[in-house]
Amino acid sequence: VKVQYSVVIGDLRSDLRTDAPSKEFVRYYTATTEKIEYPDEVRKFLDGIRDRPVDERLSALESFLRRYLVYDTSKEASRLYRRYRGDLVTTALRDKRCDCDIAATVFVEIAKQEWSLPARLVLGYHSDADGKVTANEAHGWAEVYYFEEGRGAFSGRGYAWRSYDP
Repeated sequence: VKVQYSVVIGDLRSDLRTDAPSKEFVRYYTATTEKIEYPDEVRKFLDGIRDRPVDERLSALESFLRRYLVYDTSKEASRLYRRYRGDLVTTALRDKRCDCDIAATVFVEIAKQEWSLPARLVLGYHSDADGKVTANEAHGWAEVYYFEEGRGAFSGRGYAWRSYDP
């Protein structure tokens, strides 16, 4: 099954904020639900990128998870995770298979726990020409809120939500 999607992030320059987020904002978006137990390979990777700038760490994590996790939208995998009530992120990292929602959840939880970054799971869809939306058009990705120096097309500096699709 091939899933197609699009993420519209708009003009990031207009979303930039120069003031730091409030303590309440940070507390809300850094709250976690589980203590992740990392496989050795994942722990080694995270230790290796610990001293990089935030944007480099997040891009490296996105690339790592794309290689490490097998994208699986089978009914069997979906049933397994939808019924699961334990350590979801630990299980996904151990089993190395997941759908987009779970991959994005893994990314979000790592950003929160390893680097105390405000992060969230975002769910959306890409509709077909007649506007109907099915499970094949649904998609999940991660967003992280942090300060970034503008580069390339984005010349501003400030805090904003940045999208990642592991």
